[in-house]
Amino acid sequence: MGTGTIFAIGLCLLAAGYGIRKVAQWRQARRLSPIGPDGVDESGFVEIGGIPQWIQIRGTDRANPVLLVLHGGPGAALSAVSYALFSGIEREFTVVHWDQRGAGRTFGRNGRRRSGDMSIARMTEDGVEVAEHLSTRLGRPKIVLCAISFGSVLALGMIHRRPDLFTAYVGTGQIVDMQEGEAFVYEALISEARRRRMKAAAAALEWLGPPPFGGGKARRVWQRMLLDFAPQSERRAMWEMPLLLLTAPRLRLQDVWDTVTGLIFSVSRLLDPLLAFTAAPYGNDFRVPMFFIQGSEDLQTPTGLVEAFAARVRAPRKEFVLLKGGGHLVIRTMGRQFLDELRARVRPLVLQGCGKEEGSDPRDEKWVTRIARRKRRVLAGQTAQGRATG
Repeated sequence: MGTGTIFAIGLCLLAAGYGIRKVAQWRQARRLSPIGPDGVDESGFVEIGGIPQWIQIRGTDRANPVLLVLHGGPGAALSAVSYALFSGIEREFTVVHWDQRGAGRTFGRNGRRRSGDMSIARMTEDGVEVAEHLSTRLGRPKIVLCAISFGSVLALGMIHRRPDLFTAYVGTGQIVDMQEGEAFVYEALISEARRRRMKAAAAALEWLGPPPFGGGKARRVWQRMLLDFAPQSERRAMWEMPLLLLTAPRLRLQDVWDTVTGLIFSVSRLLDPLLAFTAAPYGNDFRVPMFFIQGSEDLQTPTGLVEAFAARVRAPRKEFVLLKGGGHLVIRTMGRQFLDELRARVRPLVLQGCGKEEGSDPRDEKWVTRIARRKRRVLAGQTAQGRATG
């Protein structure tokens, strides 16, 4: 077979692959909620923290609450695969995806050299700026903050620093204490491996020894163990993610490359600070309603630690919701149930107000009651006056 023939076959294969991808992208685009004249569908770069950062906004009705989603990782941008997260969300909320500093299309625009300060503190400030931008852009004084895994590290700092920007917080795969969490899961996994006589897994965990694992080979082995013991739905979701990325509508191949390389870059810069993270400095008092939606089988952010943290939290309102059988990525693997919880618990709160504060001062409640009574008397007087005039 000549060189020319091989070259021709290669071109044909590339053309076929390109055509298959275009068809797949067209099919995936049909999963997007249609946006009418009352909705919003826009995306682009906004100057955040001194660099251009990618923000995507979609929703069928501008009157709906605004939901800012903070992706996990670090560096696991979700804007490209937002169409596959949970069906119907854009009919209930105006959904915002932000590619954080060093991730996704933000990384593609800035690269390694222009990404600036890759720190949790700087990225928390970025998040506050994004919320301020959305408040101005969409005309909403407050928004709902939904954070996934690493995103919850930024979110706790954001709501602690600027509670006035947020009407509610939803954490899933909530990070509470990385070192304590990994120690807890290590003991659980090695006990389970021995109980089930999984010799290879037990040997690998014994080779690792208790955490901390740091980076390199030990970290890769630990991540493999977490995936091996995760629910089947979790393992399937992890293998599906590359295909979802490749076939995502509105995505160039360059964007695919930037998403992958941004993930690698972000992990290289943020893994050590993440492993040292604990929520303890923020205390237990929050001025924003707090919701935790957690998979019962989450091994990366152990459900027991999240439930204990939620129990300690004092907030205007709080709820801990357990999705049975779910793992770390319930926002993907149990999307319909996740949306049901947002619809039932968070959306009414945003539309109607948070109501009585948990642990609030009784004097404040009496004052609210007094104002309500005064309003009723005024309205009654106005009604009587109207009848007399009529």
